[in-house]
Amino acid sequence: MNHRHLIAASRAHLAKYPAPAPVSGPMTMFPGGARWMYDRLNELDGGAIRPFDPEINYTLMGYLKYGICLTGASLACWWSLQYDPFLLPLSILVFYLLEVQFLFLFPLLIDGAKQPILSGIREVLRIGVIRCLLTVIPLSIFMMTGLLRRKNNFHHWYIGCLSILIWYKHEVRNRISPSL
Repeated sequence: MNHRHLIAASRAHLAKYPAPAPVSGPMTMFPGGARWMYDRLNELDGGAIRPFDPEINYTLMGYLKYGICLTGASLACWWSLQYDPFLLPLSILVFYLLEVQFLFLFPLLIDGAKQPILSGIREVLRIGVIRCLLTVIPLSIFMMTGLLRRKNNFHHWYIGCLSILIWYKHEVRNRISPSL
């Protein structure tokens, strides 16, 4: 599935199941997003997934994921400025090279994977890092440009998040054992 197929599938799903916005705030952003993802995965599976586990530290995992990504991008940015400012756009590529390694982290956490970080990296390597980048970067552009809309500016964001969940269900969840 490419980004166009994922966006179309997400739009169709949200038309059938309009989803409320996740609860958000500085300390509830990741748990609220995880709960939103859980509800969407439950819809995709027809209510057949395990109960939501609020004890999982989604905040820690979210800050870990984006901390690593932003640190890598910042180091690449610093390096670019030291050697050749024209290389600065490579820092964006470094961010996404790191981010795709954590692409399925939250769905794997929701599904109760024993080693969600390692499992996610294994799945990305199986799918292919380049294929993941060629899917995630256009999805990210779609999500970010949606934030510029005057009305309903998070709509594209939710479509993008749901796209990752649909991709996860198609590429990862349907091929691994239910017990993870």
